[in-house]
Amino acid sequence: MIIIEALQGTPEWKAVRAKHFCASDAAAAMGVSKYKSRTALLSEKANGISEDIDPAKQRLFDRGHEAEAAARVAFEAVAEDEFFPTTGTLTVDGLPLLASFDGINMSGDLIWEHKLWSEELAAAVIAENLEPHYWAQLEHQLIVSGAAKVAFTCSDGTTERKKEMFYESVPARRAQVLAAWHQFERDLADYQHVEVLPPATASPTMALPALSIMVQGSISLIDNLAVFGQGLTAFIDGLDKNPSDDQAFADAESAIKTLEK
Repeated sequence: MIIIEALQGTPEWKAVRAKHFCASDAAAAMGVSKYKSRTALLSEKANGISEDIDPAKQRLFDRGHEAEAAARVAFEAVAEDEFFPTTGTLTVDGLPLLASFDGINMSGDLIWEHKLWSEELAAAVIAENLEPHYWAQLEHQLIVSGAAKVAFTCSDGTTERKKEMFYESVPARRAQVLAAWHQFERDLADYQHVEVLPPATASPTMALPALSIMVQGSISLIDNLAVFGQGLTAFIDGLDKNPSDDQAFADAESAIKTLEK
């Protein structure tokens, strides 16, 4: 494994990630991610544009980082070892792989991975039965690092909400991850961006004057039929009688609704 000196989260680190297949994207490459589709990942890698992080998602990330920092201290005390946030790369069968580790010890034989607490994930950790969404990343990390196993922690940074398990590579799963990245690499080479256009929205439609008739006394009738007629004539004269594209048809549909009213 080649250690990348750039700190996680810096522009330099992001630039290196853009050129590699990353452990955090392994589940998406396999089509089993809870948060990102395979199509979205292909688009990101092909176009070099990552998804925007909205304030709500940033707050969630911040919570995760705070919990991770507290959980690392507690894990190091129990393991009597130090675990350093590290990014490493390794080319495997021509695949440019990268993994960012929450922690890896100096001997490189044990990885530490932390995920923010959820009841569902805690139950999976207790049962030592992680979903593909999680084990895809762990298998990728084990491939890149060459470590023997991963210490997987689910917590909110407190001792009350903390569950841990050890994960060791499963050969069949490792093969699945590599096969998924090989297929992803082929699909990326053939990728053609398809722009999804928003549906046509009708342009503002001219309003017709309100029709009114007032009766005064028994024989006086006051109306605005002449004004209404002029407005109607102008409205009809402005219509596109031969719509030929989505925008024109949308405008025509809006005009019909106005005439019906």
